[in-house]
Amino acid sequence: MLKYTVAIVASPLSELRTVLGRSSTDEEVTFACQVKLDLGVNVPLFICLSTEENTLVVASSSVITTWDVQGILNGEVSGNPQRTVSCQANTLQVAPSNSLTLSELVIVDVQPNPGDNPELVAVLTTGNSQDAPCVVLLYNCVMQTEMVRWSGTMREGTAPVASEWPVKA
Repeated sequence: MLKYTVAIVASPLSELRTVLGRSSTDEEVTFACQVKLDLGVNVPLFICLSTEENTLVVASSSVITTWDVQGILNGEVSGNPQRTVSCQANTLQVAPSNSLTLSELVIVDVQPNPGDNPELVAVLTTGNSQDAPCVVLLYNCVMQTEMVRWSGTMREGTAPVASEWPVKA
């Protein structure tokens, strides 16, 4: 069986501009990332910023993972400024701030709150059958906890099917 891992790679925009500025339009440009966010085998379906753009939220089919944006930009490992080198030369592997696994639920949408409580993210999930619960949960990216759940089932006609925050005033 083929084993694979998934990662998000990042580098400062200034670094990308520098590399592109040194090359002509005819040549192929090789750009090495500076930071690697390891997701294991969880393929990202949703990537967004929360907490006034201070938290990176990545959701796969049933896992929500968060990273501190300053930690990514500074190459910090779990808030620790000590840098660790991963398998690629000059690439820092940054550990997530937190991870939440939603057993028996599949994430179908992630909505960061643009309003008064920017640390909250609404996560719409669905079960795997007519009788399985469909859930909207609120996740607090700062406290790293699930705050509340609303649920229903498709069979009863009470399942949440969409989530949205009010427009920021």
